[in-house]
Amino acid sequence: GGAAAVAAGGVVTTTASGKRIRKNHACEMCGKAFRDVYHLNRHKLSHSDEKPYQCPVCQQRFKRKDRMSYHVRSHDGAVHKPYNCSHCGKSFSRPDHLNSHVRQVHSTERPFKCE
Repeated sequence: GGAAAVAAGGVVTTTASGKRIRKNHACEMCGKAFRDVYHLNRHKLSHSDEKPYQCPVCQQRFKRKDRMSYHVRSHDGAVHKPYNCSHCGKSFSRPDHLNSHVRQVHSTERPFKCE
């Protein structure tokens, strides 16, 4: 994997449908490879703290415009959120987001100990 494979002609991956995709564009930070510059540049935001997109309703900031746009729809009820937290009632559009919320907000488990 990684940048070495990309430098030597790209990484070839196979999709679930059996289609082969060559990924010639590697992230210099982590070596992850992408099929085009658009996806590479979008990925590079994950290494940055910059959040250039702001919700006009609540001012929450986002790294990606598509994530901000999806979030904005949550203010007018356009986003279906069927996954409800049994602890506080907060709703989520995806089960993995609910699970992350429960772990981060309501879990008493603390993996790191204070010195």
